[in-house]
Amino acid sequence: MRIHQLDKTLALAKDYWDTKGKGSAMMLTRARICVQIIKGWRAEEEELCPFHGTRLLTHLSNGRSPKTVQSCYSAFLRMLKLSGEVVEAWPRAAAPPRKLSRTLPHNWKGLLREELGFRTGSWATSRLFHLLENTGMRVEVEALSYDAWKLHTTSSRGEGGQHGYLKVVGKGGHERLIPISSRFYKWLEDNTLSILEMRRLSYSAHLKQWNAACERAGFPRENWPTPHDLRRDYAHRVYEGSNSDLVLVQRLLGHASPKTTSEYIRLDTLSKGRKALGYDG
Repeated sequence: MRIHQLDKTLALAKDYWDTKGKGSAMMLTRARICVQIIKGWRAEEEELCPFHGTRLLTHLSNGRSPKTVQSCYSAFLRMLKLSGEVVEAWPRAAAPPRKLSRTLPHNWKGLLREELGFRTGSWATSRLFHLLENTGMRVEVEALSYDAWKLHTTSSRGEGGQHGYLKVVGKGGHERLIPISSRFYKWLEDNTLSILEMRRLSYSAHLKQWNAACERAGFPRENWPTPHDLRRDYAHRVYEGSNSDLVLVQRLLGHASPKTTSEYIRLDTLSKGRKALGYDG
């Protein structure tokens, strides 16, 4: 297969995955990322071979987590297999490292917020920080996507001003509603243009600014927080503020399984369990 045939192959894979329902949209998105990277090499007449797989893995690793690299690359290989290509000789993506518990630096949110807001070149990432902190959205497939979320207004005004909510389309095309405060609603309205600018930047560009802010703040490199930690922090706050309502946290985060949600609030669960059982005196 030549590189210029990848669009046709992707269309055939879409037809197949559309019949499979759940998870097909994400599979297609991941395969499309790989196709766009390869087409960017401008070598349409080259025959696809394992060398292109090695080169693709190198490009995917730039600014993406090992888990994302593996999922995108696996979707691309599945797409090739659906078209009849033999991929056994292609390289395999490295398995994501086992998750280790990290101790986030004290007051990491306040320090990062200050660093991102202080630097002129980091303003767009500062907007992303504020958005993630107040909504718990996923970064790449939701917060930075043009069509993944929209601001809606409620029919009544609260004491602090106009209230609203965000309608978010997450993984698998599933919709969810995220309530927001009147203060954050006003912030979204006042920063419409800067949020558009934020969405124009790629995740890797935001991550570069984020990591630079972590370095300036003096965080130990092994304990650098990630943008996804704001989603975890959001989950913790909802869990604590709702009297440990795991179902509510699951719905606001858009998780398909409560098992995934329980991983987000694992430490709080252990702490509350010890206290409930009288183990902490």
